[in-house]
Amino acid sequence: MAVHVAYVTPTPVINGVPIDKSTATIKEMMVADTEMRMVPDDDIPNTASKPTVKDYIEAENGDGYSVKSLTNTMVITES
Repeated sequence: MAVHVAYVTPTPVINGVPIDKSTATIKEMMVADTEMRMVPDDDIPNTASKPTVKDYIEAENGDGYSVKSLTNTMVITES
């Protein structure tokens, strides 16, 4: 049995693409939407591209993991 504890954070996005707040222009930040995205974690490959929570859960399901807990700050999956 393996457990993944992946964290979630509000992330600015433009047209569904995450943007880096430290390099974004003021205009980009003004037009950006905010989505809950996964925080990249080297130990959890499915978090690498800052996927949406839905996309992350689908990827974990594809790898044989199921959701055990889902909160506004983390997703816990288990194989």
